[in-house]
Amino acid sequence: MKLLRALGAGLLLTVALPSVADTTVRPSADTRRFEWVDAFNRHWAGQSGADGKQTQTTVSITFAPDHTAQVVDHGFIKRSVLNGDNYAATTTEWTHSWSGPWKEKSGTRTITLGLEAGKSACSVTESERRGAEQYAPKESKCDATPETLTLECVSSTVKTDTQPSVAAFICRRTAGQDPRTALPWVFAKSGCVQRAGQSYKACD
Repeated sequence: MKLLRALGAGLLLTVALPSVADTTVRPSADTRRFEWVDAFNRHWAGQSGADGKQTQTTVSITFAPDHTAQVVDHGFIKRSVLNGDNYAATTTEWTHSWSGPWKEKSGTRTITLGLEAGKSACSVTESERRGAEQYAPKESKCDATPETLTLECVSSTVKTDTQPSVAAFICRRTAGQDPRTALPWVFAKSGCVQRAGQSYKACD
């Protein structure tokens, strides 16, 4: 706001002039999220044992107006075996972040990603119990994380538990090693999509 001052007849007159608001519409980043959950517990027929697996991961992808993208993959996988009084479990937990440029041609968006330094971590924890004796957990490193990853994403639709057709962006790997969260990644164009087993459902 500007102030205009005028002197006259010994009086100081201050007039407030309204400032002009900046109405420029600037593009914003587009962030989408995909979740994957899965679990099973399998009892061994005729034996006092069972094995199981639990998976829970979240992948977010952000497209910036300057044609760069960031992908963050976070989650864990737990595998367990119960055999009589003996129990063992291995849990892998990770957070990985990649970034890089994206381009679009003929409806396909290609994203070339590189692992961001200092933004990734992964650990493996093994726990074991034999009868009443509980052993201290053992920590170890994960297998190598993919340094580079190239994705191709196309517009499509998926069926969820509440809607027969949800507009989605489906991304598959075309180069680099597989990330820890299994592909393809399915990002709803509005809201969130969760893969549960072999089906999809809406998530907040």
